[in-house]
Amino acid sequence: MLKRIFLLLVVLIVSAAVLIAFDVSRFLNAPLAAKEREFELHIKQGDTIRGIAAQLNQSGLLSRPLWWELFARYNGSARSIKT
Repeated sequence: MLKRIFLLLVVLIVSAAVLIAFDVSRFLNAPLAAKEREFELHIKQGDTIRGIAAQLNQSGLLSRPLWWELFARYNGSARSIKT
């Protein structure tokens, strides 16, 4: 019985990991939602990558701010954003 529960748990974890990986891959390969008009993003000194992602999400340009934030932290570009 314990073996079946463990196997079910492993299957659920692997399934969740595959679904998350698919969603992240789809997000990273999709273009930003283009607007008909120009867009300005005002970054103030001290703004965090999370705040910038929230601004992009509120403007409708970014559908998954968490994935964008995690990717920016992973590849090191979160530290290179300047005001």
